[in-house]
Amino acid sequence: SQPQIIWSAAKTCIIFLAQLVIDGLTRGWDLFNLSLSNLSFGLDFRGLNRHRAKSALLKDKQSVSIMHSYRFHYLLPIACFFTALLAAIALTGCDSPEEEATGVVPGDGETKSVVLFQYAGSPLYDHGVSGVIEGLKEKGYVEGKNLKLARQNAKANPDSAAKIAGEIGAGDFDLIVATGTQSLQAVAKADPEGKTPVVFGMVANPFRAGVGLNSAYPQKGPGHITGVGSFPPVVPAIRLAKRLNPDLKVMGIVFNPAETQAQESVDQARSVTDELGIGLLGVPVKSGAQVVAATNALVGQGAEILLIGADNTVHNAAGVMIAAARESGVPVMSSLPGDAKRGALFDLSHDWKQVGKTVGGIGGDILSGADPSTIAVVVSPDRLKLVLNESALQGLKGGWSFPEDVVGEADEVVTAGN
Repeated sequence: SQPQIIWSAAKTCIIFLAQLVIDGLTRGWDLFNLSLSNLSFGLDFRGLNRHRAKSALLKDKQSVSIMHSYRFHYLLPIACFFTALLAAIALTGCDSPEEEATGVVPGDGETKSVVLFQYAGSPLYDHGVSGVIEGLKEKGYVEGKNLKLARQNAKANPDSAAKIAGEIGAGDFDLIVATGTQSLQAVAKADPEGKTPVVFGMVANPFRAGVGLNSAYPQKGPGHITGVGSFPPVVPAIRLAKRLNPDLKVMGIVFNPAETQAQESVDQARSVTDELGIGLLGVPVKSGAQVVAATNALVGQGAEILLIGADNTVHNAAGVMIAAARESGVPVMSSLPGDAKRGALFDLSHDWKQVGKTVGGIGGDILSGADPSTIAVVVSPDRLKLVLNESALQGLKGGWSFPEDVVGEADEVVTAGN
């Protein structure tokens, strides 16, 4: 590109001028020493005869003559030195092509204002948000340079989500990034006229979120909303559980029916458990405070493993759910990230950071002028990450194990030491 050519030429000139300066100063120093020596010799008349004095003065005149003849040759590099110095100072305020690749303002150079609305604090959202920021950076938008990024977190509270969405709608943003189904629903409701473009991510099924998107026509919608739909891999997780315990007969799920994606998790689970000959038990909850009681109820009814599906309420209470189930020797599996490290037998989830990068890339395109109505919703990224927890095998009822082929498929194996 033209900036790269200019930068390369400038660096070449500075190196060339620096070499001239070094060469000139070296030669000039030698000549200066020679001149001083001759001048001292020529002016020392004491103890010298007239012939030697004249000889000394002659040498001095020759030195002066030599200095005049080389004046231009050696003063030129010194002048070049100061020219190079000024050029270097000027270039210090400019970005190199490498900096331009990640930091130079695309398009008109205007700083863009983006609000990142996160529904809850969990590994899923944290990984996703990290990816969003990377995706924006890859498109040339860097926080603190040409991007003003506001962050909002509803902390899994629907009332807070509605309030935050209203404040965002009253604000002046170039783009809204909504992470989580509830965040998407809240901002869509707060801005029905579509004043600000919305890019969503970490949303299980945007077509069932009630925001005007249609799965039959993913390229069509309200016109200002697009993004990435990625339903947690509930079905693959259940199939994996059957591989870990071929004798599995009964499975349980705690879910919040107020979350559309949680209800869909139950529907998907039922479709595959029927196929695999596994009975499915479900207990609904309204809040995280009810999760432990629901867990104990399922264990009491004979559930051999519990599933955490696409459910923010349950996922935020995963720690207490896992602890309650382990007291009865029953494992927990999850379709969301981070739960294996909290004690679950395994978690099988999307690469949420990569999902976030895709979301950030779409957002960057919109900030650069792309029309969101022309960007189709991206559905179900294929990349899944499997984390096994070996220490969770201890003390379990039933025939739970990690076959070698499953261990070979894992991205990470958690042991007692890590």
